[in-house]
Amino acid sequence: MKFRLLVDLEVFEFMTTLSRAEQKLLHRRFRQIQESPTAFTDFHEYAAAGYRLEISICDRFAIGFAIDHLDQHIKILSIALADKSR
Repeated sequence: MKFRLLVDLEVFEFMTTLSRAEQKLLHRRFRQIQESPTAFTDFHEYAAAGYRLEISICDRFAIGFAIDHLDQHIKILSIALADKSR
């Protein structure tokens, strides 16, 4: 199944603070998530609204995304520095 990739504006704004190499790394991971979201889920959490948020660790970043099977969307909702204590 081919998913459409949607990225939150705050994720784009965060990425503008990164080096070009890190931006390319994250862009590749976004494409990988789009192609096979469950293959790139390291763990999950539940958002305050109750939906499941998949977390993918990519280098030093934690990418939060939701899989919307009904609309066939992958929604990249957050990105932050990964917590090394997990």
